[in-house]
Amino acid sequence: MNYLKARQSSASDTSKFELAPSSTPYMTLPAFHAGGGADKYGTPFGCAVLEIALTPPATNCNTPANVAAVMLFENGLSLTPANAGGPIYYQYLLTGGTGRTSSGSTTSSLVPDARVYYDGEDASSLPPGPFQISQMTHSPFMPYDAYTVSPVHRLFQMWQQLDCSAAKATTADPSGCNADLFPWVESAVATGSNGAAEPAGWIGEGSTSMFFYNMQTGDAPYLKSLADAYTISDNYHQAALGGTGANHIMMGTGDAIWFSNAAGAPEVPPNNPVDPAAPGTPLPGHSSALSEIENPDPMPMTNNFWKQDGYGGGPFIYGGRRRPTPITAGVPTSIAPTRPSRASGRSGATSRRSSRASSPIASPATTISSTITIPAISATARTPLPT
Repeated sequence: MNYLKARQSSASDTSKFELAPSSTPYMTLPAFHAGGGADKYGTPFGCAVLEIALTPPATNCNTPANVAAVMLFENGLSLTPANAGGPIYYQYLLTGGTGRTSSGSTTSSLVPDARVYYDGEDASSLPPGPFQISQMTHSPFMPYDAYTVSPVHRLFQMWQQLDCSAAKATTADPSGCNADLFPWVESAVATGSNGAAEPAGWIGEGSTSMFFYNMQTGDAPYLKSLADAYTISDNYHQAALGGTGANHIMMGTGDAIWFSNAAGAPEVPPNNPVDPAAPGTPLPGHSSALSEIENPDPMPMTNNFWKQDGYGGGPFIYGGRRRPTPITAGVPTSIAPTRPSRASGRSGATSRRSSRASSPIASPATTISSTITIPAISATARTPLPT
């Protein structure tokens, strides 16, 4: 009965951005895609900063020498427990690779994640609600330290995923939010396309948003220990709907900020034209290709594939480095029993919201489409901060 309350739905939105479009319950979730890590081969981020690239089926670059080297890039992790390889928590910066090539976002490039197995179902036939991602009962395994794809967490996506309407409000649920469009939004628009046309066979990011880690079965042990010892607001998830940048600002200041000029006066955010074939390259006559004003109205002849996601950036290369020469041999594959968590810090079963780039920051009362106006969220910087 409780599981059915979390049942997810597909929807239809083909003209104007809708917070609560007409919907139909899923029978099974969209396929869960293979992915995660620093590159398309699932290289752990600790390996990437050391300029070590893995090629499937390798999953880690955990050696004592690499542990010592990666400690220069990260501080604050506990030095205990430790084993012959060094501090355990630093080893986990080097483990958890996917051991497989990542999926694309079209039907022709889909790679379901073979490590996913829940309630007797694989990644292509999951039941239509939340599912635990970690599992060590069905090969190939999904240990807690494994990288996976990461769900989108941005402003308009989150609004639409919550499926809120005053008409749905009840005494039992005065919010009027069904919270049942998470995989549909991931599949329909995902993070957006920066104005590019919808690719043929587009399937977005599938059921990425529906998995959780379960502290009651041993997941997130480090964060669980912190929550058990120190946290009093352990159901806290985020300060505001939106992504990493907006929430870091809110957590640090308790308020929103705005785009401004050097004198501190509000300014309209960058809104340069974008070449869909080369989003990071300025068009003739423009010094920037940055466009941070969103238009979430669907493109013509699409179901919720937005006209402009407001990101406007160029290609991202992890750590400013291109992928080095792959290595395929001599990589240990053992995985220690615990690692610093990539899940949220609350006791019990926890949903994962990880390291995707944040939602854009909009100016005071900036009209971002023909139907939507949002209040002030601003920044004194005039270029986006890295997240």
